[in-house]
Amino acid sequence: MSKKNKTAYCVIRNEKLLCTKCGREQVVPFPIDMDMFSAMNTQFQKSHKDCKQTYTPPIVNMELTREEREHWWLEHGERGQSSKSIFAKLSVTGLKEATCNYPYDPDDFSRCYALLKIVPEFRAELHKMKEEGGVWSDYVDNWDKMTEMYENKDTGMYGFMQTILEENKYDK
Repeated sequence: MSKKNKTAYCVIRNEKLLCTKCGREQVVPFPIDMDMFSAMNTQFQKSHKDCKQTYTPPIVNMELTREEREHWWLEHGERGQSSKSIFAKLSVTGLKEATCNYPYDPDDFSRCYALLKIVPEFRAELHKMKEEGGVWSDYVDNWDKMTEMYENKDTGMYGFMQTILEENKYDK
């Protein structure tokens, strides 16, 4: 029988430890030695074990301008390498990191999906990701299908994405 996780209120989000009870964060200095990270994580959990539930995740005001929503996403959005790649390519504010990663699984896709909800103008410009070639080209062609699968919690989404990845395996 598995032991119930009593520290689920401590998570990693956007390169920071986050207490989902009080909302306080601690920056993790990546790259980090695993022993150091383990010690940091243990201490963070201990220091937040008695926090009261006061944190509510921020929600974007969709009446903000595109640029303001882009800034909001940089500050509050849940980011991953693939959503950062979309942002770097399509942003008017410019997070111009040298990155071109695509979502590997539905969890990665979820962060891209959330970004496109916050900045829906990106959806109309998503075709520009085809310039990155290979996987991105096929993903853009299948974005509506992946969105539908994600929204319907379709358990076949992972396999669908893996098929696209496999088809592009040698297109480097």
